[in-house]
Amino acid sequence: MSDRPRVLVHSPRASKSASPAISPHIEMENLIAEIDTAEIVAPPLRSSVGRLPLGPIDKVHNRLAKASHRGAARNLSFAPVQPAHDEYEMFFTLLLCPDDALGLLAVDRWRERSGVAVAWLIEAWYDDLDTWKGHWDLLARFDHVFVTMEVTRDKVGEKVGSPVGYLPYGTDTLLFSPPSPERSRPIDMLSLGRRTAGTHAHLLDRARREDFYYQYDSIHASEVKDHVEHRFLYASQAQRSKFFVAHRSKIGAPEIGDQHEFGGRFFDAAAAGTVSVGEFPDTDRFREAFDWEGWGIPLAVDADPAPVFEMAADDPDGIEAGRRRSIVNSLDRHDWLHRWSTILDAAGLDESAGMQDRRRALAERRAEFVD
Repeated sequence: MSDRPRVLVHSPRASKSASPAISPHIEMENLIAEIDTAEIVAPPLRSSVGRLPLGPIDKVHNRLAKASHRGAARNLSFAPVQPAHDEYEMFFTLLLCPDDALGLLAVDRWRERSGVAVAWLIEAWYDDLDTWKGHWDLLARFDHVFVTMEVTRDKVGEKVGSPVGYLPYGTDTLLFSPPSPERSRPIDMLSLGRRTAGTHAHLLDRARREDFYYQYDSIHASEVKDHVEHRFLYASQAQRSKFFVAHRSKIGAPEIGDQHEFGGRFFDAAAAGTVSVGEFPDTDRFREAFDWEGWGIPLAVDADPAPVFEMAADDPDGIEAGRRRSIVNSLDRHDWLHRWSTILDAAGLDESAGMQDRRRALAERRAEFVD
């Protein structure tokens, strides 16, 4: 690899330094720097130091950008950052939501330095798209925009005037997949983050009555001390779990209406070989992403998951075969490498030598789970 980076990556990690929502995004950005030649720039907020919350100027800037196209004309929120080089083949940014686009204003001449620019927008609910204005002006400067919520694809395309593609979430499958099928799974059910009260009560009751290990959140955690360590702990738990509570995104939230979406937890769970249990999205894209037998067992909201455990007891070989299929399919299709390859293809760039090394590592891990 050349020492000179060909990709300039903009990251919101400095302005959202403690948010668990960006842990997987930092994971992907770090992997890009590892398998490609990339420089990461992360503008910090002017008004915050370390983990302090947004200041009044930052909030005003964001509201102004939402209300007016002029709101994205000037950088009020972020301390300027200077990339190390004058030219890059590509500029890339992974945005949790359109709000993160304002950080682009702090990157000196980011568009002029880059041959092609690609943005990946993870979360923008359809009914909220009209609440952003200046943010779309910034995204209009990109050659390619990807969204993970396909229902928003056409409308986002109208707003940015650029080709918009669909790109599903992913994960670090080498981190989440067990090193071998012999990995023990002492955790009977793992539940992290959003959950439904009824099912949680059923599981808690079972854990109190039986020899049943139910691992769940007992505090409301809003800060991550170290994102890499956070993902390692999460992966360690997932690959040692038999089942994993996984519902469609923001289940029970009235503001999302009937929009069914799916986030990273499904990809994490599949790569770890733990069987997802919950109410799943009713969309073709979800069925396309998880089109093999045994990756998950549907469960109605607040239902008692007892039938899930009875099914597992009746067919342990079938459950184990499903685990292996999940791990193999994830290594084949859902690694961050596969998403980066799609992005590079849209940008017209060739794969790097480091990407080929990653493919070999994925194939080696895959071989452990194929008879």
